[in-house]
Amino acid sequence: MTDEFLSEFKSLKTFLILFGSLFVLVIVLNIIQPIFQVLLMLFYGVIVSVLLSGLGFLVKSKINVTYRSAVTIAILALFVLSLLGGWFMGREAVQDFSEMIKKLPKAEQTLQEELKKHEWGKSLLHLSSERKKLFSLRGGMLKELTGLFSETLGQAISLAIILVIGIYMALTPTLYLKGAIKLFPMEKRKEARDTLSSIGRALRLWLVGRFITMLGVGLLTGIGFFIAGMPNTLSLALLAGLLTFVPFLGPIAAAIPAVLVAVLHNVYLLIPVGIIFVIVHLFEGYIVTPLIQQRTVDLPPVVLIMAQILIGLFLGISGIIIATPLTITVIVIIQKVYIEDFLGDSVKVLGEKG
Repeated sequence: MTDEFLSEFKSLKTFLILFGSLFVLVIVLNIIQPIFQVLLMLFYGVIVSVLLSGLGFLVKSKINVTYRSAVTIAILALFVLSLLGGWFMGREAVQDFSEMIKKLPKAEQTLQEELKKHEWGKSLLHLSSERKKLFSLRGGMLKELTGLFSETLGQAISLAIILVIGIYMALTPTLYLKGAIKLFPMEKRKEARDTLSSIGRALRLWLVGRFITMLGVGLLTGIGFFIAGMPNTLSLALLAGLLTFVPFLGPIAAAIPAVLVAVLHNVYLLIPVGIIFVIVHLFEGYIVTPLIQQRTVDLPPVVLIMAQILIGLFLGISGIIIATPLTITVIVIIQKVYIEDFLGDSVKVLGEKG
């Protein structure tokens, strides 16, 4: 009797410990998640500073000015280009986006009705347990996708904070670099400086590659849609180019509104839309990206996909957007700190030539 009582007591104790541990873990995650959101915003600022500092170095190489003057010129140039872009195509793009977003709910319904006409379509709807998340504008991917472009006060404030952080860090990088290095012991400061420099170089090269790819995909998609007679060509091309910033998952997200708009306008447009997306991304994946990666940063596809899924589960769509540069940062730290310094082995660090 005593043995049975002790056995049940131990089982109950084990259950309570596990339940208590899980409860504490949930509380801790809820507490630290806002901190991660703040750190995420800081990392966005770092990305902006890397972009601005890279442009600053480019200006400095062409004009004999100080670094701060070069960065200031780069910032003013970006501002002027943004104004000119907004002046020439901003109004049309905004109207195009508004029109497209209004069409999406009806297009969703039309697509589901078309699928129900075919046996394979019924099977697809039946088997896809996540179809509501995929097609629903009330709580799915499209809502988050269009939410990225909605002009809310919170998003505007966050963007302003990120830009301010990025500009300050780009104008005085030495100040923040020295401050970060002082957090390490004296004997580790050289390694810390080298690691931070390697991270900055890898992120800068990655940004260059991404922007070239985004520009190429946007232009090719726009030309293809224009020839095919797609409505909302400008907004769909801009969306395709912007979402190319997120490898692998971005192009899939860009295809969803294009498919829905095609279904609503003319279901037969699905054929050229599919062909255009396949050709553009085959060209990007097998020709453009490999050529760019020879001079920038090459990451294993499986690593990127897993990073996007894991970071996205914890931080949402904002985490998916930042997953690649965050992965680059982590890989460089592992290569410099663990493989080179701790293990004493040689490794080709991301972004290094040779």
